[in-house]
Amino acid sequence: MAWFGYNRYNSHGKRNFTVYMNEGERYQIEEWVKKYPNIETGGDLFGAWIDDRTAVVQFVLGPGKKVYRTTGSFYQDIDYLGDAGSYLTQQHGLCNIGQWHSHQGSTRPSGGDENTVWGNMPNLGLNRYIVIIATITSSSRSYYNENYGSSYPSAYSDDERITVNINPYLFEIKDGRKNDVLHGSFHYMTQNSPFRLDKAIEVKVAVEAETINNVASYEEISAEENRKRSHETGKGPVQPESKESGL
Repeated sequence: MAWFGYNRYNSHGKRNFTVYMNEGERYQIEEWVKKYPNIETGGDLFGAWIDDRTAVVQFVLGPGKKVYRTTGSFYQDIDYLGDAGSYLTQQHGLCNIGQWHSHQGSTRPSGGDENTVWGNMPNLGLNRYIVIIATITSSSRSYYNENYGSSYPSAYSDDERITVNINPYLFEIKDGRKNDVLHGSFHYMTQNSPFRLDKAIEVKVAVEAETINNVASYEEISAEENRKRSHETGKGPVQPESKESGL
């Protein structure tokens, strides 16, 4: 596949960090963030390492029912992660390669995030770990959230006004030393991940999930975008290409 030909150095000899991910998995993160625009949310990343600076995220896990969150912190439901994560690892061969969570402003891991990740990596026997930070860059309205009360605004009714940006970061320990946290880029592959479309996975991860997004929404959005491009070019339906992004 395409990511195996990745060049790990740029033209200046600097090491790069790239995350390959289906657009459908990016959509999943965006939808979870939109549900809680003014309070943190998050989940975990499952996939594989292609080499020490290249990873592919094949399935994004969302928050479990017993998460704890505030405007400045997010703690995953450990039981949910353990149960769903063990299933994804043992039954589908995916590895837990990182986590994602939202921030209220900053696009990079906080000092607390860094301390937590660096502290956990040796205990888990990890040399590399990805943290994706999601932020909302445009919004002006908030609404009552029946689950958390008026102190925690919920999803916006006019989703088209919300822009969610995601940024990947690599934590790496090499020869016993912590390398500088490295900001990477995404290479997006079109459509949903095959694991997202697997019905057995869908049923399993839904059991103790806080919320589940509608997978079909991405397919509908893709079809609509394709129709618009077809109308604009007058050349019929267009097959979208993979995209790269550092945002």
